[in-house]
Amino acid sequence: MLAHSPTFIKLKNKTWPVFLFSSFLENPDFLKIQKIKTIKIKKINDFKKIIWAILRLFKKFLGYGTYSFIKVAG
Repeated sequence: MLAHSPTFIKLKNKTWPVFLFSSFLENPDFLKIQKIKTIKIKKINDFKKIIWAILRLFKKFLGYGTYSFIKVAG
């Protein structure tokens, strides 16, 4: 499975590449967990909300406080 081009986010004054897989975002379980019915990216702010939702999801399951590099596999 191929990832999209990396999206760069600023976290703790550093910029990190984040790879998103379309199948992960379309996964019904992920949508259920985040209570998101549909994902429509109209503005960059909407995309940032999705990124932070994924970060919160990882923090919840892995318990990490900082993220150096995240690669999400669908």
